[in-house]
Amino acid sequence: MSRPGFVHLHLHSEYSLLDGGNRVRPLVERIRDLDMEAVALTDHGSVVESASDETLDDRTPIFELQGLTVFYGSFRAVRDVDMRIHQNQITALIGPSGCGKSTLLRSLNRMNDLIDGARVDGQILFHGENIYGKGVDPIEVRRRIAEGSLVRRWSHGQPYWVEAA
Repeated sequence: MSRPGFVHLHLHSEYSLLDGGNRVRPLVERIRDLDMEAVALTDHGSVVESASDETLDDRTPIFELQGLTVFYGSFRAVRDVDMRIHQNQITALIGPSGCGKSTLLRSLNRMNDLIDGARVDGQILFHGENIYGKGVDPIEVRRRIAEGSLVRRWSHGQPYWVEAA
C-alpha cells in the first residue's frame, strides 16, 4: 500500500440541518490547499444535488467499494454499495438516521471488525488493495488509513477529537 495522507471521514457543510459550519466552496479550496486526498461529507437531514466530473472515471480512486454489504448478525445494515472516493473531491453520504452512513464509514477502516456478529461482504479497495482480503491485518489497515488524522466524535452534544488509529 502507498502511504496515504489525511482523510477526514466525518465533516458537515452549510447544508447540514444539524451542525453545518463549513461553506462548500471555501471547504473545497481548503481541501485543495492542504493537498488532502479525500473527505467524507456527512450532512444530516439535507437535500443536495449531486455533481459529477467526467474526469474522475479516468483516475484511480482512493477508496473503491464493490458490492459492499454489512451485516450485524442477520440484520443487513448496508446493502450492495458500489462507489468511488477520489482524491481532492468531496464525497457526501446523506440519509436519515439509521440508514447505514456510519456503518459504511466504519467499514472503510475495518472498525466493524470490533463489533461482535459484524460481517462484511464485497470489497473495499484502498489505493487498489482489498482491505478485507485474505491475510490483510486490520490493525495495519487502520493505521495506514488513519495515520496522522483525527476523527470528530460527539458526547452530550459537544464535539471532541480522538485519534482514528
